Amino acid sequence: MTRRLDVLKQIPPLMPKFLGKRRAGITIVAELMQELGVDRPVLFMMRDLDLIQGSYGGPVSLSQIHADNPYTIIDYASPRLNALIEKGLAQQNEEGAYSLTPRGKDAVDRLHQAGREHVAQLHPLPDDELEMLAHQLERAVKSILADPNLAPRPGSRLASSRYLATFSDDAPAMVRIEQAIFDLWMARDDTHQRAWRDAELEAPALDVLSQLWSGEAHTVGDLQRVLEDRQTPADLESSLAFLLDKDYITRDGDGVELTPQGALVREDIERETDSLYFAPWPHTLAEAEWLRDKLTQLVSNLPG
Repeated sequence: MTRRLDVLKQIPPLMPKFLGKRRAGITIVAELMQELGVDRPVLFMMRDLDLIQGSYGGPVSLSQIHADNPYTIIDYASPRLNALIEKGLAQQNEEGAYSLTPRGKDAVDRLHQAGREHVAQLHPLPDDELEMLAHQLERAVKSILADPNLAPRPGSRLASSRYLATFSDDAPAMVRIEQAIFDLWMARDDTHQRAWRDAELEAPALDVLSQLWSGEAHTVGDLQRVLEDRQTPADLESSLAFLLDKDYITRDGDGVELTPQGALVREDIERETDSLYFAPWPHTLAEAEWLRDKLTQLVSNLPG
């Protein structure tokens, strides 16, 4: 059982690598930016608004939009939403909740359609292996959907990804693989959020704790550099104060270190995430090893 879990734990790090490569080179992003008169961050704010709407099933508040990415304190959403409204791509109702206009929704649908058409043409593995890989990934998704602890709920990341699963069962294997990996990655994030909330941590403080735990940062300066797109220096000071109060870190001038208690808490969060996330996966050790190896090959063989 321990060996099987060790193998399964090697699969999630491959997911963002796949998601970062699978649509590389598509032209629809530049085409839509030019057509709509928006920059890349505003275009992807439109995509994200569609996903969050899909998760909740209707217009969403600014607080719900921020909750979709609790690790980022800096408010990028408001100016981007305002830009979408100015372009006629989003709107607000009487309660101030946001939704896409028909024009905005059409643009997002075209973005996804072009992305799927691009992915469907990729053949990074033999066709029979792609079919088997899709099947094995979909087994994991189905097991998660059937688990009451992990199933999608309004506002969850998994509910957002499932909103996109509108194609038929006979869709090309690569399209099904893309959807399954997106589902599994979003479910992983939901599970991780549950684990750190159960540990009574706040998202920005957890982000700081993780950077120290992973060895990405050892000083306040390091943390400012790593987290500059998510926390202002004042936000970082607040996160550090939270962790100091919990006795999870020590600070000496610019130097910051985890305490044994802080390291244990972060390790427990990771352990709890793995325990919840992999509990329903149906794969045997041999199946898990095959899945890991084929997904590794697939990511390696993708262009970009």
